[in-house]
Amino acid sequence: MDPTKYALGMIETIGLTSIVAAADEAVKAANVKVLSCQKPDAGIVTVYLGGDVASVRAAVEAGALKAKEIGEFRSYRVIPKPDPSVFYTLGILPMPPLEEEQSEPFSYDSSEVTHETRKSYTKEELELLSVKELKQLARLQGNFPLSGTDISMAKKSELIEKLVQIMEERGENSNED
Repeated sequence: MDPTKYALGMIETIGLTSIVAAADEAVKAANVKVLSCQKPDAGIVTVYLGGDVASVRAAVEAGALKAKEIGEFRSYRVIPKPDPSVFYTLGILPMPPLEEEQSEPFSYDSSEVTHETRKSYTKEELELLSVKELKQLARLQGNFPLSGTDISMAKKSELIEKLVQIMEERGENSNED
């Protein structure tokens, strides 16, 4: 199932027991799939469901009722046909390659970016880049130590530190001079 062609349903509770029961009730109530479950902090847990709009609405409503019966229900929402970037941000879908993702947000073209990622940057050169450019550069690295969501939320100093670390590792591992 390609989640970007369907609705996204969310049920949020406090406590794992409530969310498991809600998810179980939801998938039994309608033809939906559990796409992800996230536990950010303070016992708050969110389950993400995907399917056609009518099924997701029915499933989320059934799951929300079950969560209210069992524990601390917080909220629910259905988004019909959300933008794919929502799925990337939530970690439900992997980030697409730069060539597919790039449209107009950056002032340079993707061939220029791809070429530039192959060269080594000094810390000073990285500090001259914008945070947006650093995030794009980080996503191009095959072995970047942060996930797509973590890259989106990272500070400039953290991105620079990780990029410098990768550049140094490449310098140690490759003797192409």
